[in-house]
Amino acid sequence: MNELNNIEKKFFEFSVLGYLSSRENISKEYDEKILKNETIKNFFIRCENIDESTYNNYKNKHSDNIKRITSLANKERQECFKGREIFLKWYLKKDKICCYCGVEEIDLERYFNNNNKQYYRNEEDKARQRGKYLEIERIVTAPKDKNKYTIQNTDLACYICNNAKSDFISPKNFKPIACGINNFWNNQNIEATFLSESDIWNK
Repeated sequence: MNELNNIEKKFFEFSVLGYLSSRENISKEYDEKILKNETIKNFFIRCENIDESTYNNYKNKHSDNIKRITSLANKERQECFKGREIFLKWYLKKDKICCYCGVEEIDLERYFNNNNKQYYRNEEDKARQRGKYLEIERIVTAPKDKNKYTIQNTDLACYICNNAKSDFISPKNFKPIACGINNFWNNQNIEATFLSESDIWNK
């Protein structure tokens, strides 16, 4: 998202949320109105002065990622975050960095690609579909009543950390493992910064 221009970033966020949540520089007729695809397009053409071709380029470029992100707002997460909008806004604002090993999502996308023969074999290799994006992580998982998707207890983690930590290792005990995963990324020529002083290790 950091590499997008302001208009493209706004398009992406509005499409994920499904409606206009900001009234700044928005004509009154669009206030608090649920947006379908056609309404979003009209808004950007009228209010942001982009042509239909540019809008369609944005749509084609981000369609899969928009579907992926909106699917993250499942019933349990919506309930714990007190609403779909709150969860999705939280996700959009989060720095896309693994809270444990420090790898950035942009580097995961480059690493987990079809040319990486270490993990990829073919399109039917269903066992190796995860990894390209950071996943939603519940930090504290025990006792059971704390194992919830709340804003205070939710972060983003890479597939390797999320899978390794699972629900039976506390962040404190996971720290040396996360440090080892950080070393793995750096050995793959990915500069991941390990945040050894992060508050997460005290949870």
